[in-house]
Amino acid sequence: MEFLVQITTTLPPDMPSAEREQLIASERRRGRELVDAGAIRAIWRVPGALRNVAIWEAQDATQLHELIMSLPASPWFAADVTALAEHPLGRPNVSMGERFGRASDSEKRGR
Repeated sequence: MEFLVQITTTLPPDMPSAEREQLIASERRRGRELVDAGAIRAIWRVPGALRNVAIWEAQDATQLHELIMSLPASPWFAADVTALAEHPLGRPNVSMGERFGRASDSEKRGR
Protein backbone atom coordinates (compact mmCIF):
# COMPACT_ATOMS: atom_id res chain seq x y z
CA MET A 1 0.00 0.00 0.00
CA GLU A 2 1.06 3.57 -0.60
CA PHE A 3 0.55 6.38 1.87
CA LEU A 4 0.90 10.14 1.74
CA VAL A 5 2.74 11.09 4.94
CA GLN A 6 3.16 14.67 6.08
CA ILE A 7 5.50 15.11 9.03
CA THR A 8 5.85 18.32 11.02
CA THR A 9 8.66 18.38 13.57
CA THR A 10 8.67 20.71 16.58
CA LEU A 11 11.93 20.52 18.49
CA PRO A 12 12.07 22.13 21.93
CA PRO A 13 13.50 25.64 21.66
CA ASP A 14 15.82 24.92 24.59
CA MET A 15 17.27 21.74 23.02
CA PRO A 16 21.07 22.11 23.12
CA SER A 17 22.51 22.63 19.64
CA ALA A 18 24.80 19.58 19.92
CA GLU A 19 21.81 17.37 20.78
CA ARG A 20 19.82 18.91 17.93
CA GLU A 21 22.63 18.30 15.42
CA GLN A 22 23.02 14.70 16.60
CA LEU A 23 19.25 14.11 16.32
CA ILE A 24 19.14 15.54 12.79
CA ALA A 25 22.12 13.40 11.73
CA SER A 26 20.46 10.27 13.20
CA GLU A 27 17.19 11.16 11.49
CA ARG A 28 18.93 11.50 8.12
CA ARG A 29 20.73 8.16 8.55
CA ARG A 30 17.48 6.36 9.39
CA GLY A 31 15.67 8.18 6.59
CA ARG A 32 18.33 7.04 4.11
CA GLU A 33 17.87 3.44 5.32
CA LEU A 34 14.11 3.74 4.72
CA VAL A 35 14.69 5.18 1.23
CA ASP A 36 17.17 2.42 0.40
CA ALA A 37 14.69 -0.21 1.66
CA GLY A 38 11.91 1.24 -0.54
CA ALA A 39 9.72 2.33 2.38
CA ILE A 40 10.06 6.01 1.43
CA ARG A 41 9.37 6.21 -2.30
CA ALA A 42 9.64 10.00 -2.71
CA ILE A 43 10.11 12.89 -0.30
CA TRP A 44 9.96 16.67 -0.46
CA ARG A 45 10.94 19.33 2.06
CA VAL A 46 8.38 22.04 2.79
CA PRO A 47 10.32 25.33 2.74
CA GLY A 48 10.36 27.44 5.87
CA ALA A 49 9.65 24.68 8.41
CA LEU A 50 10.89 21.38 9.78
CA ARG A 51 8.28 19.69 7.63
CA ASN A 52 8.24 17.14 4.83
CA VAL A 53 5.78 15.41 2.56
CA ALA A 54 6.50 11.91 1.32
CA ILE A 55 5.09 8.85 -0.39
CA TRP A 56 5.67 5.80 1.78
CA GLU A 57 5.06 2.16 0.95
CA ALA A 58 4.17 -0.48 3.53
CA GLN A 59 2.20 -3.73 3.68
CA ASP A 60 -0.46 -2.10 5.84
CA ALA A 61 -1.07 0.74 8.30
CA THR A 62 0.48 -1.21 11.18
CA GLN A 63 3.77 -1.67 9.33
CA LEU A 64 3.69 2.00 8.27
CA HIS A 65 3.25 3.04 11.91
CA GLU A 66 6.27 0.94 12.91
CA LEU A 67 8.37 2.45 10.13
CA ILE A 68 7.42 6.03 10.99
CA MET A 69 8.01 5.46 14.71
CA SER A 70 11.49 4.08 13.92
CA LEU A 71 12.58 7.61 13.06
CA PRO A 72 14.68 9.09 15.88
CA ALA A 73 12.75 12.39 15.88
CA SER A 74 9.36 10.67 16.34
CA PRO A 75 8.90 12.02 19.89
CA TRP A 76 8.98 15.54 18.44
CA PHE A 77 6.84 15.22 15.33
CA ALA A 78 3.25 14.85 14.26
CA ALA A 79 2.50 12.68 11.24
CA ASP A 80 -0.60 13.10 9.11
CA VAL A 81 -1.19 9.91 7.09
CA THR A 82 -3.51 9.37 4.12
CA ALA A 83 -3.89 5.94 2.50
CA LEU A 84 -3.67 6.16 -1.29
CA ALA A 85 -5.42 4.13 -3.98
CA GLU A 86 -4.37 3.95 -7.61
CA HIS A 87 -6.11 6.42 -9.92
CA PRO A 88 -6.75 5.47 -13.57
CA LEU A 89 -4.97 8.62 -14.76
CA GLY A 90 -1.90 7.73 -12.72
CA ARG A 91 -0.57 5.22 -15.24
CA PRO A 92 0.33 7.23 -18.35
CA ASN A 93 1.59 4.26 -20.38
CA VAL A 94 -1.76 2.48 -20.19
CA SER A 95 -4.73 3.68 -22.23
CA MET A 96 -7.98 4.51 -20.44
CA GLY A 97 -9.62 1.65 -22.33
CA GLU A 98 -7.09 -0.83 -20.99
CA ARG A 99 -7.59 0.52 -17.48
CA PHE A 100 -11.32 -0.03 -17.67
CA GLY A 101 -11.22 -3.27 -19.68
CA ARG A 102 -12.35 -1.84 -23.02
CA ALA A 103 -10.60 -0.90 -26.23
CA SER A 104 -9.70 2.72 -26.90
CA ASP A 105 -10.75 4.45 -30.13
CA SER A 106 -7.16 4.07 -31.42
CA GLU A 107 -7.20 0.38 -30.65
CA LYS A 108 -10.56 -0.06 -32.41
CA ARG A 109 -9.07 1.57 -35.53
CA GLY A 110 -6.02 -0.69 -35.39
CA ARG A 111 -3.52 1.97 -34.34
